[in-house]
Amino acid sequence: QPWVFYLGLERSGKVVRVGAVTRISDTEYLTAAHVFQEVKLAQDQGAHLLVRGADAEQWAPKAPNFGDLKVTFAGRQSADQPSPLDLAVFQLPLSFGAAHKLRKLPRSRLAPIIPEGPIRITTPTIFGERTTTGTARSSTIKGMIEHNATSQGGASGGLVMDLRSNVVGVHVGGVDGDTNFAIASSAILALLRLMQVNSYFTRAFTPEYKKDDDFNVDTFELTDEYRQELYEETHGDTQTALMQEDDEGS
Repeated sequence: QPWVFYLGLERSGKVVRVGAVTRISDTEYLTAAHVFQEVKLAQDQGAHLLVRGADAEQWAPKAPNFGDLKVTFAGRQSADQPSPLDLAVFQLPLSFGAAHKLRKLPRSRLAPIIPEGPIRITTPTIFGERTTTGTARSSTIKGMIEHNATSQGGASGGLVMDLRSNVVGVHVGGVDGDTNFAIASSAILALLRLMQVNSYFTRAFTPEYKKDDDFNVDTFELTDEYRQELYEETHGDTQTALMQEDDEGS
């Protein structure tokens, strides 16, 4: 995945893998919010941040200072359960992508999962990447999916993809060693739209995909209720997302 790079923190002479970051446009990058916050806090405390491209064998010191980045959106991790707001989008200069030979995510498609359908997740290893497969299903937590693909430390923020290379979620962690959670494509799409992120994602219109109460798979449009709920959580007020769109369009 040459559009992905990994973050690591140097501690006691060892590199601890923290998370994955995906380049989704010329200058914008996506990861889990808790990864972004952990790195920022560690840098504030003087930790040394390293980065490594997906095809690189060595960690490089060409890391950005996360405290100085322009942040498009930085959500939060829930203390009680996985949250679809555990997502962050931030900007890096064009030179960063060039320095690490990062491509933009190809025209992969945000798509809902096929119930119990096969998925794959790529996680960092000491000298490269490891891809594991499993199955995914909807979660009882709105905006989330669950999967059983084996992941390693530092996988948070990585893409969960189906076997057609559609992006079905962003991995954010697991519980009890058996159930992993990812932010569903519907929530990712909602947040990217609300934050007006011009990503390279396109949409999938595959009839066999399950229907979802929060968005219409045929048109990939979010329901007004779900869009409003996410708007209020991300903007902290009760102005409707529909009103804002009308104002911007006038």
